[in-house]
Amino acid sequence: MRRLRRRHLTAILLSAVALIALLVTSRTPQTGSPQEMRLSPDYFFQDAEVMLIGDDGRAAMEITAATARKREESPALVLDQVFLRRGDPQSLSLKADSAQIPEDESGISARGNIRIVVGPGGNWAARASQAEVQENGERVVLTGDMSFARADGSGPSISGEHLTLDLDRMIAQTDERVLVRLGDALFETDGLSAHINEDTFTLDSNVRAIIQP
Repeated sequence: MRRLRRRHLTAILLSAVALIALLVTSRTPQTGSPQEMRLSPDYFFQDAEVMLIGDDGRAAMEITAATARKREESPALVLDQVFLRRGDPQSLSLKADSAQIPEDESGISARGNIRIVVGPGGNWAARASQAEVQENGERVVLTGDMSFARADGSGPSISGEHLTLDLDRMIAQTDERVLVRLGDALFETDGLSAHINEDTFTLDSNVRAIIQP
C-alpha cells in the first residue's frame, strides 16, 4: 500500500478562511509559498482545503471541510462536513459528516451519511455508514448499511454491510453476505466479485434466490 507523504498532509491550503485559531502560535514556523503553512501540533481552521500528494508528486486527492483541527495529543487530523474529490483515471467524489487522516498516513476514515459517486462519468453511486479511502483513492472500503448501484437507479445493485471498491479496475468485492439485484431477480450470497462496468457478477457461495411476491 502506498502511503501519503507526511510533509504534504500537514500543509493545509486555506480559501476564504473565516477563523484561524493557532493554539500554539509561538511554535508555528512558516515555510514555502505564502499560501502554505507548516503547522504547529495544535491548530484549528474553518473553511479549509487539504491537498494530498501521491508518490508521483501530483495531487492525489483534494478535500474541503467546514473545519480542520489537530491536537498534539491526538494521532489524527479531524475534519467536519467533508467533501473529497479524486480525478482521473476513475473519478471519485465523497461526502461525509466527518473524516480523519491518521498520523501513520495510511488513508482517510470517513463517518456519517457517506455518499459516494464513482466512475468516469459518475455513473455509479454508493452510500454507507463508514468509508475507508486507501491507496490515494484507488481503493474504498464501505461498511455499515451499504448500498451500491447505478446513479440513475437502473441495472444491478448490491446491498449489505461490507463492500470493497477497486476503482482503477472498477471491481467490487466482498467476502460477506450481501443482497444482489440482477434485473427482476434478487439473490443472497456469501461473497461476490463484480466487474462493474461490464455488469458481470460472480456470486461466491451459499447462493439462494429470494422470491418476491
